[in-house]
Amino acid sequence: MTSRLAGAFRLGVCGLQKSQSEMGGYVRRMKGRLGKAEGTTAAAHKLARIVHGMIKSQKAYDEKEAFKITPQSASRRRKSLEKLAAALGFTLQPSAA
Repeated sequence: MTSRLAGAFRLGVCGLQKSQSEMGGYVRRMKGRLGKAEGTTAAAHKLARIVHGMIKSQKAYDEKEAFKITPQSASRRRKSLEKLAAALGFTLQPSAA
């Protein structure tokens, strides 16, 4: 039996499905990658983590803070792109910033 809170977060995710916000994009990506049920659950978990952080820090929701790119996520993305390029027979050259 699922909790009422989990159901409430899932219902909130359904409302975000067509939103043009970062969270709406996250919901669509997760549903596309994992399927409808698992994507909804993953997005509800993300929403729960955001709400928990807001309550714990006593700060208002800031979309830029919730979806900021960390050094770890940038490194993970770079490794993924390098692996994909190698699979396609390409090599990546870093550009001067």
